Amino acid sequence: MEGQTDKRMTAKKPETAPPPAGDSLLAPLLVRGDFFYARRIPLPEGLDREEIASLVSLRLEESAPFPLEQLYHGFRLDTAGAGIFLFAAYRRRFSNEDQQRWTHAALVLPDFGPALDLRFEEPTLLLLHGVEAGTALWFPEAGQGAHGCIGRPWPEDCTAVAERSEWLAALGRRLLNGVEEAAVVAFAAPRDLGEERGARRFGFCAPVEGPAAAAPADPDAPADAEADPVKVSPSEEAHAAPSKVLRQVTFRQRDLWLMDIREEGMLQEKIKRATFDRYAWRGLLGLAAALVVLLLGELLLGAFGLTLRAVSRDTQKRGVEVAEIQRKHEIVNRLQEFEESNLLPFQMLAIINPVRPRSVYFTRAATEGVTGLVVEASTRNVADVNEYETRLRNLGQVRQVEVRNLNSRAGGTTFTLVLDFSPSALVRPAGRGPGPLETASRPTD
Repeated sequence: MEGQTDKRMTAKKPETAPPPAGDSLLAPLLVRGDFFYARRIPLPEGLDREEIASLVSLRLEESAPFPLEQLYHGFRLDTAGAGIFLFAAYRRRFSNEDQQRWTHAALVLPDFGPALDLRFEEPTLLLLHGVEAGTALWFPEAGQGAHGCIGRPWPEDCTAVAERSEWLAALGRRLLNGVEEAAVVAFAAPRDLGEERGARRFGFCAPVEGPAAAAPADPDAPADAEADPVKVSPSEEAHAAPSKVLRQVTFRQRDLWLMDIREEGMLQEKIKRATFDRYAWRGLLGLAAALVVLLLGELLLGAFGLTLRAVSRDTQKRGVEVAEIQRKHEIVNRLQEFEESNLLPFQMLAIINPVRPRSVYFTRAATEGVTGLVVEASTRNVADVNEYETRLRNLGQVRQVEVRNLNSRAGGTTFTLVLDFSPSALVRPAGRGPGPLETASRPTD
C-alpha cells in the first residue's frame, strides 16, 4: 500500500470476504480492500476521457510492484476532474472460486471503492471496518476525494470495535504526511442499497462487533435501535444503530464500470449484456405502454359508442315531440310574417260581406298584392252573381270588380270575384289589439 511492497503477498492466498446474507448473483461484489495497492495521480489538462484508461495503465506499470498483466485494477475520476484515484491488486490474491463468482456479479469493486465519493468538511481519516480486514482512507481537503489508502487484516487479538478503530487509526496515520490534527470517522464496510434509474446507491453504517458486521444494511431501520457506537473522535457519527445508514453515495453506472476490477474481456461482455438488458427492458416498457394506450382507446371508443347509441335512442323517442315543436314553430313563423305584412284580408272581407246576397257563400279567399282580393264563391241562384257584382261596384271602397270562371251546374253556380280596393279603405286602425303572434304566444291559465 502507498508505494510499499507488502511482503505478505508471497504467503498463502487468503479468501475474499463472503457476500452478505441474501446477496444475489446480480448484486455488486465488494472484495477486501487490503489486497489493493492504491494511489492518487494528477490529471493532466486537456486529456480526453478516452485517454484516461491509457494513462492509468502507464502509471500502474511505473509504480505497481507487479507487471500489469498480473493485476486486477480500476480507477475513479474525481468529480471535480482534478485527479485520478487508481487501485490494483495482485491476481493471485484471489482464488479461482472467488473469480468464478465474479462472472455472475453485477460489479466487482474493492470495499473502499464506494467510499471514494464521500466528502467531509475538514481533513478526515476514514476507517472502514470489514469482516476480515480494515482499510483507512485519507481525505486531506474539505470537499475533496481521497488521496491515499492503506489496509491490513485484523490482528487476531483485536476483536472489539474500539480496539480495531484505534489500531486502524494508528495504521492510517502513515497517510497523513505530517498532518498532526485530523478528524477520524469510522464506518462499517459499505452496503449496496440497490439500483434506481441507471444509478446505484451505497450506504455506510456504524461499525459493529462480531457476526453483525456481515449483516445487510437496512436504510429504513429506526434510529433508536440497539447499537454499540464507536467514539474515535468528536467528529465520529456515534450512537447510531448498526443497520441505520448514516451516509449514502450514488454512482452513475458508467463510473462504476471504470472502477470494476475484472478483466477487460469479461467486463466488456458484462457491459454489452447490461446495455442489451436495459434497452430490452425499455422496449418491453414501451410495448406495455402502447398496449395500455390501445386498451384505453378501445375502452373510450366503446364508451363513446354506448353514449352515441343512448343519445340516438333518446332522439328517436322524442321524435314525435320534435315534430310537434317544428309544426308549432312553422305556425308561429307564418303568423309573424302575416303580422309584419301590410295585408288586411279580414278588413277586405268585412267591406264586401254586408252587401253579399244570402245565397252566396265564400269558399276561399286570398289576397293579391296589397289592395287585391280573390274570392271563390258559390250560389244556388245564378242571378245573384250579377246582383252581387252590381252591389260591389256601387261600393266606394272598391275600385274594380271582375267576375271570372262563372260555371253553372245542376247543384248550383261557382264563380270567382277579383277585387281591387281603394288604399284609403284599407287603413290599419290605430291602437289595434294584439296581433296573431302575440295572441298565439300568450300563455293560457
